[in-house]
Amino acid sequence: MTHDHETTKPATSYPLYEGRWEHDACGMGFLANVSGEANHFIVQTALEALARLTHRGAQDADAETNDGAGILTQIPRALLLEELAPQHISVNDPDDLAVGMIFLPAHAGEASALCRQLIERTLTEVGLTFLGWRNPPIDYSVLGTRARETAPEIVQVLLARPAHFSSDLYGKTLYYARRLIERRLTDAHLDECYLVSLSHTTLVYKGLLAPKQLAQFYLDLADPRYTSAMVVFHQR
Repeated sequence: MTHDHETTKPATSYPLYEGRWEHDACGMGFLANVSGEANHFIVQTALEALARLTHRGAQDADAETNDGAGILTQIPRALLLEELAPQHISVNDPDDLAVGMIFLPAHAGEASALCRQLIERTLTEVGLTFLGWRNPPIDYSVLGTRARETAPEIVQVLLARPAHFSSDLYGKTLYYARRLIERRLTDAHLDECYLVSLSHTTLVYKGLLAPKQLAQFYLDLADPRYTSAMVVFHQR
C-alpha cells in the first residue's frame, strides 16, 4: 500500500515576510582608518561607495528629486578653524570645536531670523561658548525641481568648550542643548527648523539628493581640507 505525502510549508511567525525582497531596503555602510588618521581620501572613498548604492534609493515622479542620501563624519577641524582665523576667532584646543548643522525655514525671512535667535539664545543659556554662524558653500542648482522649491536655508553654528567644562560635561550639554532647542522650536510653532546634528565629535551632511550629488551640493565634501578618520554613509 502506498501513501501520498503532501509537501507543506513550515509555519512562520512572519506570514508577510518574503526573503526574495531582502534587497528592498536602504543602503548604508561604514569606513574607517584603523590607524585613526584623518584624511580626505576616506571621505572620497565613502562618497564613491555611496554612489554605488544609488539603486537602493527611491526617486520622485519628477525623475529629479531623490529620497535622500547623507554621510556622518568627524568634524573637519582644519577646514573650519582656517575659516575662523580671518575673523580673529581661535580655539585653544581644536578638539573643543563643536558644530551644529541646521536646516532653517525655506526662503529666509522672519521665521528664519526667529529660529536663529532662539538657537543662539539657548546655546548661550546652557553655558556654551558661541563662536558664530557659518554658511557652508552650497550649490542649490544640483537639486531637482521639487527639492529646490522646498529646500531649507542650510547653516552651521560653531561653538567652543568653556574652560570649566570637562569633555564629558561638554558632550552632555550639547545633547541637552539640542533637545531643549527642539522643544522650544515646537513651543514657538517653528516647525520648519530642524537640527540635523549638534556635536563636538561628528557632523552630518544630508538632503534630498542622489548619492553622486552629495559632494556637488555640499562643496565642503569636495574640499581637500575636509578630513575624517571614519565615515558612515546612507542612501534612503
